Amino acid sequence: MADNLSQTILNSDDLKTVADGAPAYLLLIDSFLLDSPDNKNLLQSASTLYGAYANVFVIDPLRAKKMSTKSFSYAEQALCLSDQNFCHIRKLKFKLFTPLMHEINTQNLHDWLIFASAWAAWIKSHSDNISAIIDLPKVQLIMERINTIDDSYENGTVQLYLGVLKTLIPPALGGKPNEAQKHFKHAINISDGKNLMFKVLYAKKYARLVFNQELHDQLLNEVLNADPYQADLVLMNILAQKKASILLNSSPDYFE
Repeated sequence: MADNLSQTILNSDDLKTVADGAPAYLLLIDSFLLDSPDNKNLLQSASTLYGAYANVFVIDPLRAKKMSTKSFSYAEQALCLSDQNFCHIRKLKFKLFTPLMHEINTQNLHDWLIFASAWAAWIKSHSDNISAIIDLPKVQLIMERINTIDDSYENGTVQLYLGVLKTLIPPALGGKPNEAQKHFKHAINISDGKNLMFKVLYAKKYARLVFNQELHDQLLNEVLNADPYQADLVLMNILAQKKASILLNSSPDYFE
């Protein structure tokens, strides 16, 4: 049932209806977990839905922190159920964390991607906390390992995360935006350009970072002129077009 709820939300083209209705779904999944607290698939569905809702609809920082924390907690519990050796992995020092990346394989890629995605979202909502920020290299390490195993995993999602992560450090401080650009391009190619949010983030995170207005505006116009009705991408594509319009309208001021 949780999977059906997720699919229904992803294929909706009405942002307001989803924003108003999704909290009821979240409470419903919470109630399911009271009866089945060790259901890994249900935990992962709950993590994904909480994370998506917080990212898309929640503006209040405190509420975003609460929801991302719940999303991360569910993802962490699910990873622990997949292998008890991973139950407290987030607390490990980096030098102990790194060798465990070899435990990621084709059988548990999904578990690790959900965990890393929820962790990244949690860090984003807690960006005012240095103890959260210092864990970003761990998230990147997980994504790099998944990328090594399958660079097209989840239709380019891993490439997108790596692209965003590699834009967090500006060139003047040693960042490598060219590497980020390669990931963004690869993500778009893998998805056949159907996931419009990839182009929005490429414009926002990369084109603005390197001050390339021509690329920025080109990407956003492509998003606005694209068909958003793609399987399991409708909601995100509608949101992407909304964000693209805002970014494009602010382009003259940003690049002046």
